[in-house]
Amino acid sequence: MRAKMVFIELLLILTTSVLAATIHIPIDYSTIQLGLNAAQSGDTVLVAPGTYYENILWPESGINSTGIVLLSESGPEETIIDGDSSGSVIWILTPVDSTTVIEGFTIQNGYDDNTGAAGGIFCF
Repeated sequence: MRAKMVFIELLLILTTSVLAATIHIPIDYSTIQLGLNAAQSGDTVLVAPGTYYENILWPESGINSTGIVLLSESGPEETIIDGDSSGSVIWILTPVDSTTVIEGFTIQNGYDDNTGAAGGIFCF
């Protein structure tokens, strides 16, 4: 019986990891936003070095937005998300949990005179 339970647990782990995708920016999608929009829970959006002028809205509810990993390939020295003073750089207005990760970016120039929103990541 124990061997059967271990087999079922292993099968679930393998199935989950097989279903997860890695989305490459800018190869698969030209912007980080488009890559995030295509991502599902468990997917990784892997961003190549460069400066990306974007104001990102984390995927809305209705799409399973928890568990998405946004990761740079080469770290914050080489991968920059620049908000161009057009609002917060990353807006998270949908529920996320500890499996949601943003790592390896310099986030800069997040500000909007019209709304008073400032900063790199706005999380509500």
